[in-house]
Amino acid sequence: MQPATVVAKRGIALVVVLGLLAMLMLLAVSFAISMRVERVAGHGVVEVAKARNLAQTALVRAIAQMEGDMLPASVGGGGSNTFYHGGVIRSSRAGDPASFLSGVLSGFVPRNISLQPVPNWVDVVDGGQLMGQCSFIVQDCSGYLDVNTIGRVATRGAGVDPGEISLPTTLPTTRPEVVNPDDFIIERARHRVENGREIVCRLGEFCDLRNNSNTLTMVSFSYFPNDKYIYTDPNAGSGSYAVSNRLEIGFSGVTTPGVRNDMINKIRAEIPGNQAFATIEAALVTNLWDYVTPGFVPANVLSFGTKPVPMINEVVVTNVYELGQQILPNGDIEYMATNRYRVGVEVWYPFFDTNTENFAVSLTANYGGVPAAYQPPPLAATAPPLNGPWPRDAYRTVWFPDSGWQIKAWALPSQPPAAPTPPSLVNASVAVGVTVQWNGAVVDLTTNLTIGIGASLSGAPTINAPLNASSGKAANDPRINWDGTSMAQWAVVTPGGQGAAAMSFGGRNPRVTAGQGDADPDTGMYCRRGPLATIGELGYLLYNKNRPWHTVHLMDSASDPNYTYRLFDLFTTSPTNRIVQGFVNPNAQTLGGYNNSNAIVGCVFVGASLARYPGEPDAEVVTSAQAALLADRVAGVGSVYTNISDICRLAANNINFALPDTDYWQKKALMRNSIGLLNPRQNLWIIAVAGRAVRDVNNDNQFTSGSGDFETAVAYAVATVWRDPYEDPDDTANPVGQRRHRSFIQFFQWR
Repeated sequence: MQPATVVAKRGIALVVVLGLLAMLMLLAVSFAISMRVERVAGHGVVEVAKARNLAQTALVRAIAQMEGDMLPASVGGGGSNTFYHGGVIRSSRAGDPASFLSGVLSGFVPRNISLQPVPNWVDVVDGGQLMGQCSFIVQDCSGYLDVNTIGRVATRGAGVDPGEISLPTTLPTTRPEVVNPDDFIIERARHRVENGREIVCRLGEFCDLRNNSNTLTMVSFSYFPNDKYIYTDPNAGSGSYAVSNRLEIGFSGVTTPGVRNDMINKIRAEIPGNQAFATIEAALVTNLWDYVTPGFVPANVLSFGTKPVPMINEVVVTNVYELGQQILPNGDIEYMATNRYRVGVEVWYPFFDTNTENFAVSLTANYGGVPAAYQPPPLAATAPPLNGPWPRDAYRTVWFPDSGWQIKAWALPSQPPAAPTPPSLVNASVAVGVTVQWNGAVVDLTTNLTIGIGASLSGAPTINAPLNASSGKAANDPRINWDGTSMAQWAVVTPGGQGAAAMSFGGRNPRVTAGQGDADPDTGMYCRRGPLATIGELGYLLYNKNRPWHTVHLMDSASDPNYTYRLFDLFTTSPTNRIVQGFVNPNAQTLGGYNNSNAIVGCVFVGASLARYPGEPDAEVVTSAQAALLADRVAGVGSVYTNISDICRLAANNINFALPDTDYWQKKALMRNSIGLLNPRQNLWIIAVAGRAVRDVNNDNQFTSGSGDFETAVAYAVATVWRDPYEDPDDTANPVGQRRHRSFIQFFQWR
C-alpha cells in the first residue's frame, strides 16, 4: 500500500498536465483565429496592392491612349490635334461604367470642364489570366493660367517674364474671378500650390467661388521647354515640318562672330524654299549688331544705317552758266564765260527718340563732262557742326560754298560788238560724296552720287541771259543710302518735279515708298544700342537692301513675302537650356467645349504697352475690354497655333478688329510685348485612374456583373501629366511624324 502523500502528488500532476493541455488548446484556438484574421488581412493587402498596381496600369494605358488619340491629321492644319485635344479621353472598351471617376476628379480640374462621357472598366488579362480591371479618364487642361506664376510682376513689361501675365481679375467676365488680388498674392507666396484642390483650399477665399463655382481658368502646373520650335516649309505643304533648335541671340551672342555665322547658316538652312533669304541674312545680322552695340558708329558705313544718327537724305546741285562783258581801256570788249555750282545736302533724323549729340557734314564734289576750260575745281568742305537736339523727323540742310571758274576767253575790238558763243555743257554732271561725322568718326556715308545737270545747260548763255540748272537725287530709305550708283537707293529730283520727283528740302521727299504696297506704312525708326529686351525687337530691323521700308514683320503673312516672321521660331533672347513655367498656350479656346480664351489669353494682352518704341512717354496700354476682344478673335481664327510664327501670321486682322484706332507701330508693339508670353508647346492633362481587384468566380478570365464575380479591392488616384506636342527627336527608331512625345508626371496622389 502506497502512502497517501504519493497519491496526492500524482493528482496534482494530473491537474497541472490538464491545465497545460487546456492552455495549449487555448493558444491553438487563438493562433488559428489570428491566422485566419491575418490571412484575411493579408489577402486584403494583396488585393489593395493589386488594385493600386492596376491603377498604375491605368495611368500607363491613359498616356499610351493619349499618344494614339493625339496623332496629327496635318501639322499646322485645321485638322491637327497634336497641340490640343479640348476634351476627354477615356477607357472605352466594353465594360461596366466607372462613373465614380468624375467624383475622383472633383476639385482637381476647373468645374467648367465637362467630364463626360463616362469611362468604362476594362479587363486586365496577363497570360490568359484575369488580373483585374482598370479605368481612366483624361481631361485636357492645356492653355490654362499657371496659378504659381501669374501676377508675380507688378508692372507689365516687355513680355518676357510669365509673371507679367495678369491675374484673372477684371477679365473678361462681369464677375472677376480673383476678387482680392493683393491677399491672393501674399498667400500664394507662402507655399507652392500643387493641384487644383489646393487652389480652392488655400486661395479660394480670395476668389469669387460662389459666382464662378470654382477657379475657372487656373491650374497649378505648366511646363515649356525653350530649346526648339517647329518650323514649316511654306512651299512644301502643311504636312512638311521639322523641329528646329532655337539659337540664343542675347547681347553677348550677337557680338560673337561664331553666333553671327550660326544665325546666317540657320536662316539659310531652316527657312527652305525662301530663296530671297539667301541674300539678306547677312544684312539682318549686320543690322542686329548695330542695334545692340553702344555708341553711334556703325560696324560698316558701306552698309545699312541702323544707328540713330542724322542720315543723308537728299543732295541738290545748282549751277549757273553765264556770259558777261567788260570794256577795256583801249575800247575793246572783253567777254567772260563763268561756270559755277553749289551743293546742298539735307540730312534727316527719322528716329522716334531724340538724339542730343552734335554732328558734322562733309562733302567732296567733282565737276565733269565738260571741256577742261569750263570745269570748276573740285570741292572739299566741312560745314559748321549741326548741334542737337534732334527730335523725330528733324530735317537739316547744309549749303556748301560755291565753286566756279571764270574764263576770259575773248577780247574783241569795239566794232563790231558781236559776242562769242560759248560751248554747250549738255553733259555736265557733279559726282558727290557725303559723310556725316560724330566726334570725328563717320556714322553715315554716301559715295559716287552723280547728279546730271547738263539738261539745263544744253544751250549757250548770252549777255544778261544766264543758264540756270538745278537737279538732285533723293534717297528712298535713308538707312539704305551708301551706294550712289544704285537706282534702287537714289532717284532724281528736280525743281517742281519736271520729269522727275520734286525737290523737297525740309520735308519728306516724294521718293519715299513707305506706305506703298507691302512696305511699312510709317517711317518711324528705333535703335536700342543695348541688349535686346525681347526677340520682338527684330521688328525694327531692315533685312534687304533692295526692299526699302521693309522691316521684319511681326504680323500678317500677306504683306511679308519673305516670311520674316518665321525668324521668331529660330531665335530667342532667353537661354535655350532652361525650362520655363507660366506661359500661356494660345490653343486654350477649345478646352472642354468652353470658350476660355478671353479669360486666359486675354490675361496675356491686358496691360501690354503700345509704346511705339521702348520708353515712349505716356504710351497707351491695352485695356481689359480690348484684351478680351482680341483674345476672342485669336480664338476664332479656326487654326491651330503650332509655333510663334503662327501667332504672328494670324495676328494682323485680329489686332485691326480689336484695336482699330492704333497705328502700325502700336500694333507692332502689342505683338513685340506679347509673343514672348505665348507658347503652344504644352499639353497638360489631369488624369483620374482607378484599379479594382476582382474574384473571377466563374474562371472564365473575364469579369461579368451579376454572374457571381465580385470586387475585392479598389484604388483611385489623380495625376497631372505634361506632354510635349513636339515629337522627341531622340526617337530615331520611328520616322518623323510617328515618333513618340515626351511625357512627364508632375503630380500623383492616391485618393
